[in-house]
Amino acid sequence: MKVLPLEEFVAGISPADRGSLLHKTLALFTRRCRENGLMGERDRPAMRELLKECVEEVLAPFCLTAGPGSMNAVTPHGWRVEKCRWLGDETGAPGLLIEWLDLELKRLEKGWEWLCEESSFHGLKFDEWPFSVSGRIDRIDRHKEKGLVLWDYKSGEHPAAKAVTEYFADPQIPAYLAASISGQVFEAEEDTASGVPVSGGYIGLKTASAVSHVLVIPKGRTWNEVLDIWREKVALVGKMLASGNFSAEPYPVSDVPHKENACRICPYKVLCGKKEAL
Repeated sequence: MKVLPLEEFVAGISPADRGSLLHKTLALFTRRCRENGLMGERDRPAMRELLKECVEEVLAPFCLTAGPGSMNAVTPHGWRVEKCRWLGDETGAPGLLIEWLDLELKRLEKGWEWLCEESSFHGLKFDEWPFSVSGRIDRIDRHKEKGLVLWDYKSGEHPAAKAVTEYFADPQIPAYLAASISGQVFEAEEDTASGVPVSGGYIGLKTASAVSHVLVIPKGRTWNEVLDIWREKVALVGKMLASGNFSAEPYPVSDVPHKENACRICPYKVLCGKKEAL
């Protein structure tokens, strides 16, 4: 049917636009730091100047003309305000990305390094799956003793660990780990083949005061056990689709409590006929 909800008007910069440009800026910055040898030197002034250059490069087109989005066009002034939000201003207000850089420098001092960014994988598939999965990992960090961490940047709220490892409502981190462990991620292939530990998590970028690294740690299970259950959940989705079962059921294979609450914010409530949605 190709039914899509109407695009909502957003005052100012939309979350999607902000997230996309933050991702682009951070990927550009970490790549150039590695290429210029700044990651090993941990030269804060030089890295801060490079970060500013990357922000300028990414936002420059939008600071001169209206921003992207048919309904969410933002004036150049709006984008200049966003740049101040990222880098701080003359009032001394902390910049989101300056706070992020300070946090990253502490990790670099502990032996972590930025291995790669925007690492894609294609054709992730298991015997019980009728389809394959592709994706892109925002960043992979490496530590000589602690192994790899696969990060996903979040400019909004990030899922709770329970949603990932107990409810199986958010498949992103499990997909990253499964792809990496199975050798689908080229940049991590050598490390995973040697059996180094692999974990995943979120880098929170919602506000300058809440910048954080949040590892997703399974409770009462190993990651291998979590991934086995996750594979079964994805297989169930495949069977539903193959059988033509497209019933309006929120979280049809997940273990989310109070699933009916999702109906309250569903954009398709006038179509499905479920009592909870009306």
